[in-house]
Amino acid sequence: MALRGNAADVVPGLVARGEHFDLARFLHVPSTVLVGAGDILRDDSLRQTPGVDRRQGTTRLERGRRWIRRLQREARRRGIATRFAFRILEHSGHDAAECIQRDRMD
Repeated sequence: MALRGNAADVVPGLVARGEHFDLARFLHVPSTVLVGAGDILRDDSLRQTPGVDRRQGTTRLERGRRWIRRLQREARRRGIATRFAFRILEHSGHDAAECIQRDRMD
């Protein structure tokens, strides 16, 4: 599935606030997604609906991986050579302080 150029398809929350999202411009920003290897819990802070789970994945780990793949695919399709990376923090879960301490992000 390709990303589409309007906010409703990429960042639905922006539409509700009446904001504009420029996908072509966004695809020129190098991005790295960092996710803890243990960030696989389906707790109350993870948005969970059948549609979200189907489109994005069922865990933050899966969602991060899918997000970067979609960005890479769409940038390639448009001929944009931006670097997108996905990194798993092997010793961490979802807690930012834990990521800094255990995966030496200091």
